[in-house]
Amino acid sequence: MFRINSALLSQSTNIGLLVVDEGHRLKNTSGTKILSALNALKCSARLLLSGTPIQNDLSEFYNVANFVLPGILGDLNRFRREIERPISDSSKKDASESQKEEGRIVSKLFDKITGAFMIRRLQKDILKTLLPPRHVTLLFCRPSAEQCRLYKKLTAGAISDSLSTLTKLRKLCSHPDLLNDPCTSMTKAGVNRSQNVSSSSQAGKLDVLEGLLSAIRTENPTDKVIIVSNFTTALTIIEDYLLKKNGWTSVRLDGTTEQSTRQTFVDSFNRSSADNGFLFLLSSKAGGCGLNLIGGKFKFWSLCYTQVATANIL
Repeated sequence: MFRINSALLSQSTNIGLLVVDEGHRLKNTSGTKILSALNALKCSARLLLSGTPIQNDLSEFYNVANFVLPGILGDLNRFRREIERPISDSSKKDASESQKEEGRIVSKLFDKITGAFMIRRLQKDILKTLLPPRHVTLLFCRPSAEQCRLYKKLTAGAISDSLSTLTKLRKLCSHPDLLNDPCTSMTKAGVNRSQNVSSSSQAGKLDVLEGLLSAIRTENPTDKVIIVSNFTTALTIIEDYLLKKNGWTSVRLDGTTEQSTRQTFVDSFNRSSADNGFLFLLSSKAGGCGLNLIGGKFKFWSLCYTQVATANIL
């Protein structure tokens, strides 16, 4: 929307402050239309907000900082040579003592420069008086016999195509049906998906999830649950098998959700009781930007229905 109306906004000469939320998205946008449109605005000051100003390397941070204060970190090539490279080399396992010492000196200098224009706020300091402590439990789920059989089949001679195999193993850990994305094809064909979804006994994680949700619903009837998955097809299997079977109410938000209805779904879940909105099914990609799933009087459970299968599960 900003890019579409950028020509009109660039005509204004009365902009005192430009505020850019989710500012880390500008890290690799040199020369793009959005960045060009932002740079064309005549404003007195720029403020950039981000929860992850440094995601991968310092070169990305350079792009973000340079947007806020052009030239503050000097030339990019010089920045990489004098700042990024010494810091990166000092963190390597085989770094020498001289490299480590140089890295410490450069890091202090870098902190001093960025401290002049960067304010860091930690959640543990800001939210400790507003939110109760978060409890994280890592639960290992035993795979079913069918999952073990398919695991052996997939890993046999998988070295030649390890990346593709890893993706398949992640899907297998959620449910065997995800290997062929049956929910996608059935949705397009207009078929009742629940008729073709395998039983939960073929997926250990689905059995555990059903037990957790049943316990929460029984022992804490006012609590609500957010289930996050990297695969929308996994959400569909949860929706068709667990929700319909147990009669649990839910709201779903993924990449197919219209932008105009996203906030309506969020507000509905935040304001409703657990009887009317027990579960919020959320894809990790669609839920990674601009969502505030809070509800003052309710306790929330966030369950991550995804897994990276890097170790032998048999």
